[in-house]
Amino acid sequence: MRETDYPIKRFKGLIMDDELNTLDKIYARLRDHVMSIARVTSALPNKSVYFYFIKLHSKNKRRPIVAQAAVDALSISAEVLSKLKQEKYIKLIDRNEKVVLTGRGIWQAEHNKNICSFEDLINFIETDSFDLFNEEQDLEDVEKIILFTLICLRAYSKDASVRVPPDGEEYHKILIDINNQVGDFLLKKEIIASDDYRSKTLRIRNFYNRSEKISSKTSDLYVAPGGGAAKYYLNIVRDTVIQEDDLSYLFKRLLGERVTFSLIKEIGVFSKEIAYSVSHQIIDPPIYAEPKYDDAVEAALRKVIVS
Repeated sequence: MRETDYPIKRFKGLIMDDELNTLDKIYARLRDHVMSIARVTSALPNKSVYFYFIKLHSKNKRRPIVAQAAVDALSISAEVLSKLKQEKYIKLIDRNEKVVLTGRGIWQAEHNKNICSFEDLINFIETDSFDLFNEEQDLEDVEKIILFTLICLRAYSKDASVRVPPDGEEYHKILIDINNQVGDFLLKKEIIASDDYRSKTLRIRNFYNRSEKISSKTSDLYVAPGGGAAKYYLNIVRDTVIQEDDLSYLFKRLLGERVTFSLIKEIGVFSKEIAYSVSHQIIDPPIYAEPKYDDAVEAALRKVIVS
């Protein structure tokens, strides 16, 4: 039995219809307003306004949304208003002329409607804030493109990172083209399933800014910057030596079960071609785009086959 199947006890007894109906009306107004912003129900985690507000991570973002959905205090009877305030489901704002729901009030309204339970809340918090070690999860298509792009460019250390600055139109065009080439190759080899990456790479900074989950999916070998550094690289070099096991692991995460001798060979040829033809346009200096590092890359690919 879900928690929401139990009788709802409030106001020193069963919740009264007047209070319940008023709470529902205020909530409905807020939900309609949130939907006008979010556009589609799928934008609401678990279809919940409460979870939507948690995801905003900012009081300054929540405050105007809640305030814009306020109702007139005079539209609610004094007795109902007093009881809702007593239960901390509402607050009076604008010189006590308007009424808004508190977080407790939003939770209770959705709880009443079976939109979310306490178990849903715990699961949401676990996924949103505590799912820290998800390396076994498959990489999404966009994540595969970013990871393979860094492999091809041989961005194998902080000193050979891929920069994604806020400006630099020509540089952005080059980086967009490289990511699209990588995406085209992965799509052709059926390593990714969709070609929608071309619309996403047009905003190349956003494309990379949303890649932080790759780190936890690759044992932190993928490094995404905090703050405004905008440098991305693979942490697979120790004392100037490429760690073949680490690079092999990244190839495995990229390919999943799609490992064949012919595919491994094609990946080797393609990645080497990118490294020597364009890495110098993105990485300054392109430290690992040198023949002396080719053996390490080839050895990492062989390990994918034999493992």
